Amino acid sequence: MSDSKPLQANHQAELKILQARVKELESKEQQYRQAEVAEHRFQQQLMDLLDINIQLSKIDSFDDFCRQAVELCRDRLGFDRAGLLFFSEEDPNIVVGTFGTDDKGQTRDEHT
Repeated sequence: MSDSKPLQANHQAELKILQARVKELESKEQQYRQAEVAEHRFQQQLMDLLDINIQLSKIDSFDDFCRQAVELCRDRLGFDRAGLLFFSEEDPNIVVGTFGTDDKGQTRDEHT
């Protein structure tokens, strides 16, 4: 019977090691699942960008292109606010607006 205490202590030590290993594996599994979710989100964003690119490539008017780019950025990519600004052709120190999102989430004309 005196041999049972060291054996029991050995089993308890092995149990603690196994429990620690289970926690480690559970943590790695959670990290793996988070990486899968991030990868899926990234793939979806790539598909959205491709679709946006295709939609924008079909637009003929510069103003329509800018307006649609702002709306797609907001609606498809999840930005709260978006806007497109360009440097003036006459003076590169001047920025010219096209379209943007106002504080109510609506697209507005920002031509100056």
